[in-house]
Amino acid sequence: LYLARSFGLKVPETIITNDPKKARDFYEKYKGNIIFKMQKMPIIDDNGIKKTILTNRVSPENLSNFDQVRNCPSLFQEHIDKLYEIRLTAIGNKLFPIAIYSQKSDYSKDDFRRYDFKNVNYELVEIPTNISDKIFRLNKYYNLHYSTIDLIFTPNKEYVFLEINPNGQYLWTEEMSKCSITDYFADFLSGKND
Repeated sequence: LYLARSFGLKVPETIITNDPKKARDFYEKYKGNIIFKMQKMPIIDDNGIKKTILTNRVSPENLSNFDQVRNCPSLFQEHIDKLYEIRLTAIGNKLFPIAIYSQKSDYSKDDFRRYDFKNVNYELVEIPTNISDKIFRLNKYYNLHYSTIDLIFTPNKEYVFLEINPNGQYLWTEEMSKCSITDYFADFLSGKND
């Protein structure tokens, strides 16, 4: 997040803390309009059912549990309003920004990974050159030829950077948007394009 911001990308205000007071102060600073995000998603087997914790809004009811923050570093972030989310797949010098209209479903509003394929549509969108240039700089800094990047496109028409994944998934975005990413990826790996 720090590096993305240094390259000029807008990022949400974020803290990682195991201090309950700092977590409460952050909650108060944003008038409760914050989210909690796992830094690494544990997969828990509950009698054969795989479960994990996705991004969640922090509610007033959660305040009574803030003392538990002392047990593990916790990531809190200001909540960003969305028109849609973007899973951007970067391969070499080509970007595939796929809009995920997660706001069309109450189920997926806080995290598109609460998949609602019946109500949420996906489509290839364009992003401005000033944003794509910053993404290319970020990939170059990390010496990445492939990455997936999560962005939010806000009602104010701003792009907000959330994270970069050096081995993130994209296939479901290809299937849902009908955008051919895998063909380009195969050509890239075989040296047919840069």
